[in-house]
This record gives sequence, structure tokens and C-alpha cells, in this order.
Amino acid sequence: MALRPCGQAALALLGLPAAYLVVAPPLRPPALGPAAPAPSCPVPVLEPGVGLRCLEPTAAARLGPGDVSVTYGPPGRMAPARLLAVGVRIDVNRAPATELEALPGIGPHGARRLIGARPLRHRGDLVRVLGPRLSERIWPHVALGLGSDLSQL
Repeated sequence: MALRPCGQAALALLGLPAAYLVVAPPLRPPALGPAAPAPSCPVPVLEPGVGLRCLEPTAAARLGPGDVSVTYGPPGRMAPARLLAVGVRIDVNRAPATELEALPGIGPHGARRLIGARPLRHRGDLVRVLGPRLSERIWPHVALGLGSDLSQL
């Protein structure tokens, strides 16, 4: 830091006595360094009143990725936009239309096309239904699980 005499006229305008002004060096934000990779969360679940929790697959006997943990009854689901934000891959063979519509570039029409084309077994099936550009865009966000068909939801 440096001390500089301050002009009498400036201090008189402010109604202050003659003094020295302390000049500090400019503040710089601390260096953050490279970003650390986010830890992998095998089963992200939402617990009401607590928030997002990460469960190990062995601890999640009745919960799957994207479920909402409840005390009584069957688990619910997170909001579709939150599923994508948390990084849960949406199973195009089992997801309801509301979850499919949350995929980038897929609206109600695309969701109906995906549901009508079930079961999708390979990436080529996704390309056949949506086209190469859109299927490439959503590929990081989808899974091709071949479990029970919940298209009736």
C-alpha cells in the first residue's frame, strides 16, 4: 500500500480535514486452478426437505436414478428438467412422454414418435425414428434399457 497526500481542494469539497489517502493495490480474484471432475453419483435421488442425495446401488433397493425418496408408498420421480440437470439418463423405452419431452429438441411430437417406435434396441433405431442430427443431440442424455414397457402411462 502507498500513502499519497490528498489535495486540499478535494478534501474541502468533502468537508474533511487535510489527510493522507491510502491507496491499495487493485483486488484480484484468487486463482482457482483447473476444475476438478465431479464425483460420479450412481443413484441420484431427491429427498423432500433434504435435497439431492447420492445413494450407492446396494443402498437403493427400491429406488432408481431420478426417484424421489418417500417414507410411505412407492417412490415418485424428479421433475424431467431436474433429471437432465442431475445427469440421469432417460430410458427411451420406459420413460413417460413428459420425461421424453424434456430431452433437448424433443417436443410432444417427438415424444409420441419415440413411444410409438418402442422398443428401441440400438442407436440405429433412434436415428431411424428421429434422424441423425437430433439423435446425436440427445444421445448423451438417453439410455436404451429394455425393461418393462411403461408407454401406457
